[in-house]
Amino acid sequence: MNNAFSIRRSKVFITVFLTAFVIISLTAVAPGAPPEDNETLQIGWASVDLTPDAPVFITGQRYARISEGVMDPITATALALESRFGNGVIMVSCDLISIPDEIRGGDFRGRVRELVAEALPEEKTPKVVLFATHTHAGPEVRDRTGLEERLREGQKEQWADKLDTVMQPREYIDFATERIAGAAVEAWRARQPGGVSFGLSHAVVGHNRIMTYDDGRSRMYGSPDRPNFSHVEGWEDHSVNLLYTWSKNGELTGVLINLASPSQHDENSLRLSADFWHETRVELRRHLGDELHVLPQCSAAGDQSERVMIHRRAERRMERLTGEGRRERIARRITHGVLDILPYMEENIEWNPLFAHAKQKVEMTTREEREDGGGLPIEVYVLRLGDMAFATNPFELYLDFGVRIQERSKAVQTFIVQLAGSGSYLAPERAAKGGAYGSHGAYRNQGNIGPEGGRDWVGKTLGIIEEFWDPVNELRYRLNRDIVSEMRMPQTGWRFQTDPDRQGIDQQWYEPQFDDSDWREDVPIESSWQHHLENDYHGPAWYRRFFEISDLPEWNRVYLFFGAVDEQAQVWVNGIFVGECTDGWDVPFYFDITEELDPEAENHVAVRAKNTRMAGGIWRPVRLFFFR
Repeated sequence: MNNAFSIRRSKVFITVFLTAFVIISLTAVAPGAPPEDNETLQIGWASVDLTPDAPVFITGQRYARISEGVMDPITATALALESRFGNGVIMVSCDLISIPDEIRGGDFRGRVRELVAEALPEEKTPKVVLFATHTHAGPEVRDRTGLEERLREGQKEQWADKLDTVMQPREYIDFATERIAGAAVEAWRARQPGGVSFGLSHAVVGHNRIMTYDDGRSRMYGSPDRPNFSHVEGWEDHSVNLLYTWSKNGELTGVLINLASPSQHDENSLRLSADFWHETRVELRRHLGDELHVLPQCSAAGDQSERVMIHRRAERRMERLTGEGRRERIARRITHGVLDILPYMEENIEWNPLFAHAKQKVEMTTREEREDGGGLPIEVYVLRLGDMAFATNPFELYLDFGVRIQERSKAVQTFIVQLAGSGSYLAPERAAKGGAYGSHGAYRNQGNIGPEGGRDWVGKTLGIIEEFWDPVNELRYRLNRDIVSEMRMPQTGWRFQTDPDRQGIDQQWYEPQFDDSDWREDVPIESSWQHHLENDYHGPAWYRRFFEISDLPEWNRVYLFFGAVDEQAQVWVNGIFVGECTDGWDVPFYFDITEELDPEAENHVAVRAKNTRMAGGIWRPVRLFFFR
């Protein structure tokens, strides 16, 4: 008997851009004890200090400044994941303001990828995805000159003795990219069998920072105590998306934390800092061990900040009463969120989740016509890991767009990751009308991406995610094989019989030799049986049909695929029970029927469908997929 793999989403075919590459793997065993080493996910961690030993330029505000020391380390953390088939990705989080790409400010991202590829010449190079936490107290990482001219009035004289010793952006870029690539390679080479678990927690960190006034205009960090204050422009998301990684013996090795807030408490600091992520790492390791790896991700948060905008006086009073600074309070809240669901994560470890990922260049709609006549090509990276998805973007993406993705995504939980490139603010329609700082479009010198481009990005990202939940693609991912042929069962030619007395199984209606000559022949599939019967029958009913599979390309595995059966189904092939689906009226499912088929003879399929209310029957297509 074969077990059915049911998929809880309807099939949507998505055309993949020619620039994409898609990497696929096999699905998970059920949560529980880990399988053999070669059947598990491979996980590696590494981190590296990116703090320079000389003064650097900081441009985390509208002006430049020169660092005057170090508050806490600037860190890059790398997480390597590899499927059992050798398909891998390395995610790297950096305590930087952004990750410059080829579109804007020099290709910092491309240089890291080149260095990783050079360091792993004998291996199938994993895909490297970089993103920033958006600290405003990190070194300048865009290849820019003339920063001395951007110093504030009077500061050039203040820092005159440092202008000859300050590390120029190009020097720091060389320093940082080599270290980041080294950490990525270290994580890749440290891979060990392990598992993952994921969950949702909450922590109050980010707040909407756009205040709107009676005249409809909005202002970033506007004062809400003015007489004409109307409302906060947008929503706040206090959810924390969490991914925990585990060694094969069940020890927690790391946690990925995705939340909707940049790290810019010390946005005017003259000392280098990772901001509240430093305190968060310290607090988590205090509870979970010094060896714990912590990888932060900034979700869609272009209109968010950790700065409290409402109840400001009360918040300041509580800081005085507790003796905690804002950064410490945030770290404690995040740590509580991680610890709160940890017991449940320990009980729900997946050792070999379905693993698939794609990097695409999607052309985004711009407000102005570009010289090349097309849209602006933007990198989107999507990873499916079991029932969760990761989707990157290069922007400071307003929360509205992130929510649109998360709530329409096929994944149970979707991690939006912004600042995976050098994009600027991307705001929705209502923000553009308010006119606050950051609402006027992203990549303004490259055609300007506005709200319509944001909608475009949402749709294209969802399309890539949907591709990974497409039931046929999921079958292909599970097998890590390509389909060599497909055969769709005809709608007509099926024998049909209701079974109100539930005698079909006892009388072996599933056997090919059973005499069904008095059964109906006018009830097709891909339709409910109520459309063809004289009464509104509810209960079990049977479908039977013979079929041939000759004259097909060479194959060695065959799967029988049902688009859906309303409400339940049991299936036999050549008289052998192959499985059942009881997961729902709209759930695609499939069975491996390789051993039950006879390639040289006529074959037979029997389906017992059970319906208790409304429409019933085999109402979506039935297909055979042949794999080599």
